[in-house]
Amino acid sequence: MLHCLARLRAASLVLIATLTPLALANTEILVSRLPFELADLPNATYSAQVSPHILEVNSPQTLSVRLNEGQKSPKQLFIPLDGAGTVRTGLLGLLDRFERAMGLDMRTVRLSWPASHPTTFHLSTHRAPSSSPHPSLPHLLISATPSCISPSQHHTLNVPFTILLEPVHFGGVPESTLPFVLVLIGLVAVVGVSGVAKGVGRWVEELGRADRKLDLAGEDEKAQ
Repeated sequence: MLHCLARLRAASLVLIATLTPLALANTEILVSRLPFELADLPNATYSAQVSPHILEVNSPQTLSVRLNEGQKSPKQLFIPLDGAGTVRTGLLGLLDRFERAMGLDMRTVRLSWPASHPTTFHLSTHRAPSSSPHPSLPHLLISATPSCISPSQHHTLNVPFTILLEPVHFGGVPESTLPFVLVLIGLVAVVGVSGVAKGVGRWVEELGRADRKLDLAGEDEKAQ
């Protein structure tokens, strides 16, 4: 029992270590099947800036947005998306091909920014705006507004953020978290196997005791 509790404690520590970095930042997530669902462009976005850099799979970008406290209209930015990525080999390549064949090819866009910068982000995917140098690619629209209330309309916030495009496996597990999920599953499996082994050991011991009792009873009968 103590060994099982120790393993459970180790699994809890791994889980805490995994989630601690996430608690230090705010996160906005968009999940979509491939091909991306592309909404019509809102009229207000035609003047939005288009990033010259394509967001590729597993290639995070660190950007920033400049906001004025108290502004009501969002600051918007388009980023071209290359959701296909490169053809991979090995286990991940096999998993990619299986999910593609089953119609489970999914991507997630994760945008993270410091919790010390009170900002509201919204993510959506659209067709390329006319000003984009990549008209054939889907575009991510990032909308940012300050979520703090300030009497001054002139105080400027420079909000840094990191954005990542990555595959999603098994219907909802981001690829970057797969190692942690597998470690946690392994620890839980070890705890389960340990519990089963101890149960079998106790059962064998009880059978041994019962067998010894029968032997003693048989010897008593012979002695009489």
